[in-house]
Amino acid sequence: MSEKRHLGWEDVESYVKVLIDQIKESGKKYDCILGLATGGLVPTCFIAKALGIKKVLTVSIKSYIDEMAHNVQFITSINYKDLKGSSNILIVDDLVDRGETLFEVEKILGYYNWSYKLGCNFDSAVIFTKTGRGPDSKYPRVLPTYSAETSDPDTWLVFPWELNIDDE
Repeated sequence: MSEKRHLGWEDVESYVKVLIDQIKESGKKYDCILGLATGGLVPTCFIAKALGIKKVLTVSIKSYIDEMAHNVQFITSINYKDLKGSSNILIVDDLVDRGETLFEVEKILGYYNWSYKLGCNFDSAVIFTKTGRGPDSKYPRVLPTYSAETSDPDTWLVFPWELNIDDE
């Protein structure tokens, strides 16, 4: 089992503030935010509120069961009709580890752009990006546009919303 790093709410707020500052400094304006459930929902709320983004969509997707990686599985889908009228979409998640989740979401958005002529641009924001697996590593598959911190790939990050009440 890998080393665990437990994050508190203050940590999350601090890192999300870094993301918000990066997004503001970029000068890009987003008219839609797509939060990836479940890890990306809390940062999605903070970012949407801070940037005044009213159109907030979610998709439920998983690529881990406990600490074991597996193939990306969509629990709910992204409806292209909900994206109509959006020109700049910000995808938000808690972290990029292998990058598979973000890759699949971006692939679907790219397909919707091509197939349904949506014409939207999309960027991504995550609290942590795990890197450092060596020069021959294929991970992470996709790097986010915005990231608050780089983390050791061997450290398992435990966010405050993941705490099991029974463990207390």
